[in-house]
Amino acid sequence: MAIVAALCAMGAGPAWSQVAPGLKDNPAEQARSQALINAVEGAGQAFTVEPSGVVIHNQSGMACVPGAEKLRLMGLLVNSAADVGCDYVIPDGKISVFAMRAQGRTLQTLAAAAGVAIGKTFPGAQPVTGPLTATYPGLSTPMAGSFSVTVGGKPAITSVWLAKEGDWLIEERATYPAASRHDPELLASIQLAMTQKVIHNHAGH
Repeated sequence: MAIVAALCAMGAGPAWSQVAPGLKDNPAEQARSQALINAVEGAGQAFTVEPSGVVIHNQSGMACVPGAEKLRLMGLLVNSAADVGCDYVIPDGKISVFAMRAQGRTLQTLAAAAGVAIGKTFPGAQPVTGPLTATYPGLSTPMAGSFSVTVGGKPAITSVWLAKEGDWLIEERATYPAASRHDPELLASIQLAMTQKVIHNHAGH
């Protein structure tokens, strides 16, 4: 399958370094995040809400930030306590970030599974030039790939970023308009790098 082959051949992009600012206590965001946890079976055991409203995955340390206008947390995904995700909306699109224990899986097997999933969701998907990626000193280099799809009758791009930190595989998927790739890809690549860093730090590296 062309999608699987493209994902397995994914490369890396330019370096990136940023210090994330601390978040203040926010009772309204904390209550909203708790409601998102309460809405998903098993999320209460998998996640904890901080006073700022940031949702923390207990096992990996992955942080699901409440966000704002450009990136807003809208849901949590729980397949098991060791396989979870954060669902965000962005202007005219969405971003989902997943953390899962490797349990013998590699980035290549994860790429193959992602390719199959993309093919099922978007049967006409075609590989295109890969998305922006970001690396952070001391972290693994992510794999990334993009595909041309149609959403609501309009040209769109769906992209996948994959990384591994310790025993955790990280997968990020984003779908957004083809006419404005730069901003959503930059946002997604930074989100992935931040996720890598918190999981890396949580593992004690």
